[in-house]
Amino acid sequence: MTLTSVAITLGLAGFALYSQAFVRDGAGDFEASLSTMASLQDQDEPEFSVASSYDLSAHQTLSRVVILIKENYVDPERIQPYEMFLAALDYIEKTVAEVIVDDSAAPKRITVSVGTAEHVFDLERLGGLDQLWEVTLALRDIFRFIQKHIDDPEQRRDIEYAAINGMLSSLDPHSILLKPESFDEVKLSTKGEFGGLGIVISIREGVLTVVSPIEGTPASRAGLKAKDHIFKIGEESTVNMTLEEAVQRLRGKPGSRVAIWILRKGWTEARRFSLTRAVIKIESVASELLEGGIGYVRIKSFQSNTFDDLHSHLEQLRHKRQGKQVTGLVLDLRNNPGGLLDQAILVSDRFIERGPIVITVGEGNRRRDVKSAHSSGTEDEYPIAVLVNGGSASASEIVAGALKNHDRAFVVGQQTFGKGSVQVLYDFKDRSALKLTIAQYLTPGDISIQSVGITPDVEILPAFISKEGVRLFVDDDSPREADLERHLETPAAVSDANAVDSAKQLEPASSKPVARIVHVLEETDDEAEDAEVFTMDFEIELARDVLAQAKSADRRKILEQAGSVFSEGAKRQEQIITKKLDELGINWTSGEKAGEPRAEVTFTFKGVKDNKIDAGQPLTMVAEVRNLGTGPLYRVYGITNSDNPHLKNREFVFGYIPPGGARSWETTIKLPAEMIPRADEVSVTLGDLYNQTRGVSSASMVTVANLPKPRFAFEHWVDDKNGNGDGVLQVGEEVELKVRVKNIGLGDAGETIVSLKNLSSTAVFLKQGRAKVGALRAGAVGDATLELALRSRADAAELRLSIWDSDVGEVVSEAILVPVLPGRRGKAEKRMVRAQKGPVPVLSGAATGATVLGELRPGAQLKSDMMFGGDWLRVQLSDGRVGFMAHSDANLKVTRGSRKATNNAVDYAEVQAAPTITLDLPNLVAQDSKLRLRGTIKDKHGLKDAFIFVNDKKVFYQSLAGLTVGADGVSWDIDLPVELAPGSNTVTVVARESDDLISREARGIFLQNVAAVADRSVGAPGKK
Repeated sequence: MTLTSVAITLGLAGFALYSQAFVRDGAGDFEASLSTMASLQDQDEPEFSVASSYDLSAHQTLSRVVILIKENYVDPERIQPYEMFLAALDYIEKTVAEVIVDDSAAPKRITVSVGTAEHVFDLERLGGLDQLWEVTLALRDIFRFIQKHIDDPEQRRDIEYAAINGMLSSLDPHSILLKPESFDEVKLSTKGEFGGLGIVISIREGVLTVVSPIEGTPASRAGLKAKDHIFKIGEESTVNMTLEEAVQRLRGKPGSRVAIWILRKGWTEARRFSLTRAVIKIESVASELLEGGIGYVRIKSFQSNTFDDLHSHLEQLRHKRQGKQVTGLVLDLRNNPGGLLDQAILVSDRFIERGPIVITVGEGNRRRDVKSAHSSGTEDEYPIAVLVNGGSASASEIVAGALKNHDRAFVVGQQTFGKGSVQVLYDFKDRSALKLTIAQYLTPGDISIQSVGITPDVEILPAFISKEGVRLFVDDDSPREADLERHLETPAAVSDANAVDSAKQLEPASSKPVARIVHVLEETDDEAEDAEVFTMDFEIELARDVLAQAKSADRRKILEQAGSVFSEGAKRQEQIITKKLDELGINWTSGEKAGEPRAEVTFTFKGVKDNKIDAGQPLTMVAEVRNLGTGPLYRVYGITNSDNPHLKNREFVFGYIPPGGARSWETTIKLPAEMIPRADEVSVTLGDLYNQTRGVSSASMVTVANLPKPRFAFEHWVDDKNGNGDGVLQVGEEVELKVRVKNIGLGDAGETIVSLKNLSSTAVFLKQGRAKVGALRAGAVGDATLELALRSRADAAELRLSIWDSDVGEVVSEAILVPVLPGRRGKAEKRMVRAQKGPVPVLSGAATGATVLGELRPGAQLKSDMMFGGDWLRVQLSDGRVGFMAHSDANLKVTRGSRKATNNAVDYAEVQAAPTITLDLPNLVAQDSKLRLRGTIKDKHGLKDAFIFVNDKKVFYQSLAGLTVGADGVSWDIDLPVELAPGSNTVTVVARESDDLISREARGIFLQNVAAVADRSVGAPGKK
């Protein structure tokens, strides 16, 4: 195990901020060491594979993780062994379908089931699980039991990883075990360079496409262009290759070669380009020179080369001004998720002459490490503006906080993410890595931003006003640190005799904005733009204007001098808002308080019978506000709240309401067609200019009904008419894979798409891996043709066949094997074949391993046109296909000549389809926490198992492998109680025919608080 690096992480986005490792020495202090970054493995190392002998019961990774938690975790009080144990079991349940844990008798004992096997574990003998080592022993015993029933080594590994991540989830949202493949990506994201070709690629309409070549790289020198299609990488087809897979194949050791085939508009065939990989530098900084000699620098993330890039761009800006210094600087950190801590410190140090930049506090406030600025290399004192938003996290917050708290820059934008914790990375022999929270950091002045963020000096709130909707009052609702489960709280003040009293050195910056501007976006502002192209937006323009008139580099003085700029900007935006709302019939003028207004609001759904609506339909919400008091109400608005994210934070504007007056507003939302049947409470709460409507709200229930959905059944076969015609795949053949899709559901399917993904080696080459079947009404059948070639020897072509509907998202996917069998020479012979006493199998190819298409009925006959290998007769089927029948079958009579074939001669085999789940839940609004769940699961070919979740908790598992498959397949009835929590619940039933053919059916059940149902319309407190 190696201590790799320290991380400060934005967990939601998967970005990590890594610094030099802090290794404890004998004195118990932190020692900084940049050299540990060299232990990071290169991106061109071989892919990781799990040993076939993986021993889950050895729990080597788990044991190491437990020791590291005990020795290094930031807050020992959060280490609750029993909670960690239960969380580990919960994660195992979610990872392995067959595992279910009954903890109703805990902490005395628990029962673990794996399929039909069951074992009771006595927890009392371990002493109550109040020590971490006891958790390790308990999990070891459970691992031993599970391992007896799980053969797959990769699944065993994933079980151990799941248990570890369950334990870590009880600590905080940023402590996590990274799988080897995830750890590799993390290392690459912070390295700042890699071996590659220098092209930005994307999947466009299913095709791997060059977005742009990077100037000065092998790709640009070779003449690759935007919109080029990459047809092949090496000997591997890119058809249905994921973006990650393509990137992995294009990257490699600098100096190594790779061949790619490019198809360009106007070319009749793909052309080969042989390229030598080079070191590709990831640009993390961009710059522009603005009007008035003001510089603009955007830092996208903090990588190992960020400080050097910043230096280069500052020099470029000076060069553009003929050697003169910039008159001011806009430093854009918006949507910068973090990166390397040492780079954040260096960037801050560039603009700060002295004093603390960041203070790291760990292990219950006992350890403290201060990183301070140095006077050498500091920029001249020109005014600086820092732009931030909710996507600015970790390293971005360190820089913004340091510059703000040292009064070196004023901050513009929205509250930042609020991540103030430090993680360390420990890498293990299996190439996984533990990312563990070991400290929190403070900005200068001992100010913590944990769960709070950096408050901007000038708050900019984006707004939108149109006929389709209004967004004026909901602040940026993207998730912040405080929204994450188990997030760390803001730490108490640090008391340490050895601490540097930075609080006395710095006067704390204000925690409230000095200005707040609601900025109305134009419709073009929301359109997707090339992130690499500089665009002057409102925040940049405002910052530039403030810097242009600044007469000091001191933040406080800049803000004092810019008061008129802010007030004029806010006034202009308010005029725009008033004008736009006036165009919508809303009087948004303000006035003096008078009298005693009293608001009452009603909230309904327009044109919806019994408050029920189908998914995929527009839902119109209507709110009406009446002023029953003696004084006017100004700028009245309403905001919805609901557990349904599509119905939450919808805004209503009413404006001025005189005494006795009423105003209404409606807003319409198109419900997604794929929305599950669910019931939700939706409430609207009022606000106004003088806060005179506080507490006024109204709520209604709405039920989204079950939209009849399509279900896809399918069959597939090889058509090698361009080969030897025996219906079997052989080396050297280019064949068509025919796929027949039937919509067996109750609803119509929109554009139905069939795709094929290569799971084999380069022996299989996909030529056409995607086809459109078109719209399929319920009961309709459509065909798709895909193309593949077998380039070299293989036992089978391993493929994944997927079929999905683009409207409602219905999908079925299965891994399929197309056998590779010896070829047989064909000879044209016209024959008639008749089944005698019993049915005779009809296969898709001239081999016993081919797919069974159906059976020729006794007494029925078919025409045959060819004989293969002396035994296989090719027959013409009524649906246009060909089949193959064994001449040697005792029930088959073969005669010469050609006569009329029997109508409906073949009983076709049941096509592949996922199980059918039918739930009997007529009412999605519950009054009782105990719900009786009833339904039926059916499948034509048999069932593997079924399991049920309530929210994210698995509450039931049943193996169904023992059910007898009859003429109609199998059927299993659901009838069991489940426990609901107050409010919204999602009940999900999962049924599996195999590991691939899986069906899910979910319902959203709302458990109502009966006492609150009596009156849903509430007036202002004390004035009802």
